Amino acid sequence: MQNQKSNRLLADGIYKIQVENSKVFQYEGGSVVISEWTGQDNQLWEFYYVSNWQAVDGYCIRPVGTTKYLAWDRNKGNILTVREHDRDIEYTKYWKIYELNNRYIIENHHYPFPYLNVNGDIVNVSQGQRYEFTLVKDPDIPNPNFNDISLVITSDPQYPWTPKMDDGDNSESDSETRSVSERLIREQYQDINSYTNSVPNSSVLINGDITAFGHGWQRDKMKNLLSTLNKKYYYGLGNHDIENNKNDCAMDECFRASMQDYQIHVDGHKLPKSQVDFEKKEYMTVLWYEGSFYYTVDFGGIYSIQLNNFPTMTASCGMNGYGKPGYTMEPNLDWLEQKLKFASQSGKIIIVNVHKPDDWKGGPNERFKKLLRDYNVTAVFCGHYHKQCGRGYYSSYFGDVPVFLSGSASQRTYLILEQSIYRKEINIYSVRDNNWKNKKLEQRIEINSLINGKYQIATALNDKSVLDLNGPNHVTLWENNGGSHQRWNFVYDKKKEAYQIYSVSDKNLVLAWNAIPNSRQVFATPNQYKEEHYWLLEATGDGYYIIKNKKEPTLVLDVTDSETANGTKIKVHPQHPPTDAIWNINAQKFKLI
Repeated sequence: MQNQKSNRLLADGIYKIQVENSKVFQYEGGSVVISEWTGQDNQLWEFYYVSNWQAVDGYCIRPVGTTKYLAWDRNKGNILTVREHDRDIEYTKYWKIYELNNRYIIENHHYPFPYLNVNGDIVNVSQGQRYEFTLVKDPDIPNPNFNDISLVITSDPQYPWTPKMDDGDNSESDSETRSVSERLIREQYQDINSYTNSVPNSSVLINGDITAFGHGWQRDKMKNLLSTLNKKYYYGLGNHDIENNKNDCAMDECFRASMQDYQIHVDGHKLPKSQVDFEKKEYMTVLWYEGSFYYTVDFGGIYSIQLNNFPTMTASCGMNGYGKPGYTMEPNLDWLEQKLKFASQSGKIIIVNVHKPDDWKGGPNERFKKLLRDYNVTAVFCGHYHKQCGRGYYSSYFGDVPVFLSGSASQRTYLILEQSIYRKEINIYSVRDNNWKNKKLEQRIEINSLINGKYQIATALNDKSVLDLNGPNHVTLWENNGGSHQRWNFVYDKKKEAYQIYSVSDKNLVLAWNAIPNSRQVFATPNQYKEEHYWLLEATGDGYYIIKNKKEPTLVLDVTDSETANGTKIKVHPQHPPTDAIWNINAQKFKLI
């Protein structure tokens, strides 16, 4: 770049990195994806300037609330990475910024100085191409209540299907069956529109059995009916779409075409590629798609995972005789775990959508149950059983996670989920007779926003000094240098309802109170699972936590004498009242970064 100002062009602060229209950079799982702007934390980036350190003169760019850096992973070509500081990104985590026509060009500090570039949905670096970004400091959130979320959860429109058919009565004529089914689906979607028009930030989930058998005329009718929904809808497939009809139509077309419609539906949402688990394959004249066909939708505070008919389903078909693609569906619990881990570490409320709550081929899956438990899934939503709407009990398939069934269009039932940033809970309602105004509360679920993963523990005294494993067992305050001895792995124990806080530099050690008589010492010790080896986190409402000892919750982590000098001891101390004029309450408040 020539003749462009490059030194400290931007003020340090929080920015959104906008690429086009309303699309922005979003941090996800160690990389950057392009997504619609919603204002959630993983779309906000901290820019701060570093001057003349080992000849470095540029900006660090980090996802807000993390200690990770946006960097060029030069050992992998033109790939970008978002990760903790390490030797490989010592210099490639620094960026120069130039202004051009009120937009910004971002250049990596390391030779040969590639530019940050966007090509479609791909974010990388390029020596030949440079992208002009819009950088917006302290951006306004599009909707101040973006975490106020309403989801309509429905299933089994199953066109054409009628109440008589639910009772095993097939006496209706074909024309009557089609007429009754269409009328009931339209009635339900009109009631859903009435509800979603009355609340901000609402969407619709449809958990399978879109059609009765996957015939072309059935799918065409459902495309028309789905188009009557006013808000975005996200559907999955059920047994009537891809199981009951398998190998039961010419060239397996009912299965194949249902899969193709689904693939087009998911692709049409333009979700980040990391949120969709299928990909297109081509070999000469052969075209097919393969994967688990799971996908996720990030609604801000709620992270929804669609697993279709059941998560362990396997099925495939080849191309048809007219060049239409084939499909191979195979389970991918590794991918599912990656998404659950991301959502859990991001503090999301996780919901899982499955069509069948039981009767899976091969039966329950123990690893699947364990994933739901380990990553604190809040609720599972299913369809399949037309006459059941509300709370269901399927512990052999989902463990202790509550399950809710949405019934069917033929029975005029569905569910509503409501969650607000101002309430640490979600409310799940059942709707009967297609009358949302008479919705019935099925369950209120309190949300304990669990902390999972590795963090630094910074004192509120200055937000810079952090808990440091100093020597073999000593825990002191120290200026943040990003080392592993200053990082702690928070692991929640559901039985204890408390955390163990492991040292990252020595995984055998946990943060503990040395609970001998008259001791207030905090140290790192081999884990013996004693009560004093566990901690309770109490959010203070301003981004900080009081960290209480499990054995004696009146004792909390405390910085000795409110000092911030390197080497200041960490201890436990009785909790100060919030309005105490003598003691500094900030000595007992900590931020996880």
